[in-house]
Amino acid sequence: MTLTRDQKIAIAWVDYAAGLASVELGPLSFAIAAAASMAYYQDKHVSEGWNLSFRIPEPIPSTSDDEGILHNLTCEQFIANGYTLVTYSNIIQSASEVRPDLSSELQSITQTYFDEKVTSAQTQALKTSQEQLDYTMSIIPLNNTDQVPFLNTLNILQTAEQAQWVQSIDSLILQVNNFTLTQEEKSGLINSLQILKHSYVLWGN
Repeated sequence: MTLTRDQKIAIAWVDYAAGLASVELGPLSFAIAAAASMAYYQDKHVSEGWNLSFRIPEPIPSTSDDEGILHNLTCEQFIANGYTLVTYSNIIQSASEVRPDLSSELQSITQTYFDEKVTSAQTQALKTSQEQLDYTMSIIPLNNTDQVPFLNTLNILQTAEQAQWVQSIDSLILQVNNFTLTQEEKSGLINSLQILKHSYVLWGN
C-alpha cells in the first residue's frame, strides 16, 4: 500500500516530536525518533492494516552526521532485521548497526528515558502550524523575530508535496543557523528538522 499525504505527514511530525523531545541526546536523537516512527507504524499496521514494502537499506555502517538520514537507515535496518516489536533492545541494536562508532553511547541511553520519550512523542497533537510552533517553543526558545520564518515554513508544509517539503525545510535549516539561539539549541533544532524532512521521504517511498 501507499500512505496518503496526511498519513505521511502525521508520522513525520511524530518523528520530529521525538527528535525534539530527546534534543539533549545530541547526535543520538535519531534513535529515539526511529523508535517513535516504528512504534507509530506498527500501531497503524495492527489497527488500520498499514502494510508497506520497504526498500533495501542503504549500505551500512553509515558515516553520515545527518540525523534524518540516520533515522531512515535505522528504520530500514529495523525492518531488515525482521523485527516486529518496537523494543529498546531492537531499536538500539538497529541504530548501533547503522552507526557502530556510537554503539556505546547508544547503549548508555536508559530504557526508562527511551520509553518516556517514545511514548510522549506519540501523544503530541501537531496538526496545525500553531501547534507545531508551540511544541517547538516548549523546547527551543525562539524569539519573536525567529518565529516569523519558522511559522512561514510551517504554513508552507501544511500543503507541500515531497519536493517542496524537502526544499522548504532545507531553506529553514539555513535560516536557523542565523537564529538567536545557543549553538546547542541550533544543533538540536536542525537535527529535528533533518528528521522531519527525511521521515516524509522514507514513508513516501
